[in-house]
Amino acid sequence: MHAFVSNRVGICFMVIIETVSFCIGPAMAQAESDFSKAIQLLANEQSLAESYAFILHEFGKEDLSNYATGIRLYADAKAKFDGLIEQLKYDVRSSQSPAASTTLDIKLNQAAKHWVAFTDFVTEEIIRDDPGKKNPVIIAGIAAAPDLIKALSEVGKTIWQEYRDADQQQKQEILDQLESMKWKGFSEIVG
Repeated sequence: MHAFVSNRVGICFMVIIETVSFCIGPAMAQAESDFSKAIQLLANEQSLAESYAFILHEFGKEDLSNYATGIRLYADAKAKFDGLIEQLKYDVRSSQSPAASTTLDIKLNQAAKHWVAFTDFVTEEIIRDDPGKKNPVIIAGIAAAPDLIKALSEVGKTIWQEYRDADQQQKQEILDQLESMKWKGFSEIVG
């Protein structure tokens, strides 16, 4: 059984590492605009969340209670991130800077909190190797929450500024890109 759990953890880490490498690898290879980096961060968070959902499905469905809890936590995090995207779309179309938007700030904090709750749950309940060990993903996830909030705040400011400087066609493209950053439903991921 221990070998099976170790293999599960190895597979999960490979999926996460491949996802992160796919999302951020090209950014390291070339200089990018702030806007491109902002969109990339949103895409990265989307991809990681959907990868964690797939891990939950692949390795957590034998425990129906944990599976149901994981699906609920994913749905909560998805709702918060999708709400964040909608608020960001609203803010870029209005004259209010995201830096002055208390609603956006609330949505940022909620999205990060629910993302961490979901990924921590999957890490602790689904892919943990040994209940007595500290899992490096757990430590990284908790340490990253304040950084995620700060990064998402910068994303909002960057996208708002890009939208301000764009022509009508570019504005629509920015809104379309934001719309594409909404997370897939759990059933779409597990097909």
